[in-house]
Amino acid sequence: MGLTPAFRLLANNVDVTAHLNKNLVSISFVDQDGIKADKIEIKVFGEFKRPKYQDKLKLYLYYKEDKEEFFCGVFIVQNTSWNIDNTLNISATATDFNAQLKVFKNRNFEQKSVKDIVEFIANEHNLKSKCDFEDIYYPYISQTNESDIAFLGRIAKDLNAVYSIKNETIIFLRQDEKNTLKTIIIDAKDCASLVIKNSNKTYYKSATLKYQDTKNNKIQTVKIGTQEPIYNIQETFTDKTNLEFKAKAKLETLNKGIKSGTFKIYGFGIYARSNLKFINIKLEDNITYHIDTITHTLDTRGWNMQIEFSNSAI
Repeated sequence: MGLTPAFRLLANNVDVTAHLNKNLVSISFVDQDGIKADKIEIKVFGEFKRPKYQDKLKLYLYYKEDKEEFFCGVFIVQNTSWNIDNTLNISATATDFNAQLKVFKNRNFEQKSVKDIVEFIANEHNLKSKCDFEDIYYPYISQTNESDIAFLGRIAKDLNAVYSIKNETIIFLRQDEKNTLKTIIIDAKDCASLVIKNSNKTYYKSATLKYQDTKNNKIQTVKIGTQEPIYNIQETFTDKTNLEFKAKAKLETLNKGIKSGTFKIYGFGIYARSNLKFINIKLEDNITYHIDTITHTLDTRGWNMQIEFSNSAI
């Protein structure tokens, strides 16, 4: 591209870019859609003081010629290691997943919306929250010997929600267009490598589920969709609250990943969870994809990315 890649790093709000830049070997930033923690790895040569556990890092990537910075996020130092070649490796994650978020708890929530639950847990950990499930309620849900991360993950799976913890914020959103980042157009000719594969997964068009009808004291069956193939959800729900939403969420989850792939390309400002379309590819592969993981790498070869993607749900 003929551009000069650069970075800016703040450690506990102090700019340490110039200090690191003298002997930087590489910086990598792994951005993932979902609850897996985003992370950065910094490798530097020479005598550098180790950062402390839980030091806060803010990373920006950019090109010197345009100076428009790409904000990677806020990261918490987890560990450091020194190698015999006199290099220091620094690892940091977007949230301190070794802290209270992993403590097992026992409690119940009654007549609470999903938004109420997310906000409650976020407040416990001094985190912000972003949730649009204010209209989806649980008459009763139990958190039994379960961490807050796992508990919210279970709810997210139930509702096929966008769930992650980024930049000190619990994100819990619907899988719809307004919550998807901008669509990125990639010319296949610009890719250093590109692989698109089809799986042998079944594409389900309908689903059935059961719930306990307490009024008539019997199990009722509900069907979502009219076409085959049909997926029979094995779980029996305690009532019919949000059943249609849950069935659609299950179908979306089942139908993800029928097409998937990876490619490598020069780096630019792009986040996981963005939509992705290609030009100059085979017609049958010309659909809208979802970016699952991006690995940004800045080193002597420049700023490059490896991107993993899959088909949108339905």
